[in-house]
Amino acid sequence: MHSQNIQRPSSCKKKVVKDHYEFLGVIGQNGFSQIKLACHHLTGAEVAVKVVCKNEKNIQVLSEPNIMRSLDHPNIIQLFQIIETQRNIYIIMEYADGGQLFDHIPPGGMQEEKACRFFKQVVGALDYCHDKGIVHQDLKPENVMADARGNIKLIDFGLSTWFTSGQNLSHFWGTLSHLHFTEALTKHPDPEIMTILCVLGYDPYKTWVSLATRKFNTAMATYLILKHQKSQGPGCMFQGKPVSPRVKSHQCPMDLSHFTGITKRSLSKPVLPTFPMPQLPEEVK
Repeated sequence: MHSQNIQRPSSCKKKVVKDHYEFLGVIGQNGFSQIKLACHHLTGAEVAVKVVCKNEKNIQVLSEPNIMRSLDHPNIIQLFQIIETQRNIYIIMEYADGGQLFDHIPPGGMQEEKACRFFKQVVGALDYCHDKGIVHQDLKPENVMADARGNIKLIDFGLSTWFTSGQNLSHFWGTLSHLHFTEALTKHPDPEIMTILCVLGYDPYKTWVSLATRKFNTAMATYLILKHQKSQGPGCMFQGKPVSPRVKSHQCPMDLSHFTGITKRSLSKPVLPTFPMPQLPEEVK
């Protein structure tokens, strides 16, 4: 009876993974983890899922989720969601489909203009990390990716660690003692994206609280994926054919009756109204 109670939370979390993501195949692997390509059901977006087994051998990389929580930079791979089960940690991230840095170096070398742009982006990402008190510790071409637009994305913070300026590091891996980052993702969530989330069945108030407290749960993941799609330019949101949402239906706190066709529109063309955001509770502020 006792063992059944222990397994229930893990089973519930596994269901969250299957309900919201469909695994498409393995795209990478190392001694600590496996990287899988997956599809986010609600938006049809492709995401990268890093699966880390929780065991003593991997203890040095288990701090990666907490390090990534504190990172938000255009040249660093974006974290969407963290799901922890009894055996594994699932790190759901932006999928950089432009290949590794190696793939952009032709025979004879890279053109100087392109090399300078890549170098500037890598330095900018590292400078941002150092300002945050984070050192990557595994910088190599395999951990420098590019997105579809050819912009650099620094990946794999499994061996990263926190540091204090002026002090030498005593080891080369991350530490579990740094678990909390309270800076909000944004004080003013995108009203268009919040409206889409509401139509998809998410409670806008709970979603905003998730964003403000950086929970990196299902609601926050959907918001970040939509935001990432929107940043790619017009027509990029809801790429592919969305799968029916499996989140609990929620009554949207606004009157949509005067927006013609709002309930029948195609999700591939989200022309939606905006609405005022509710007030956050004092403890979240």
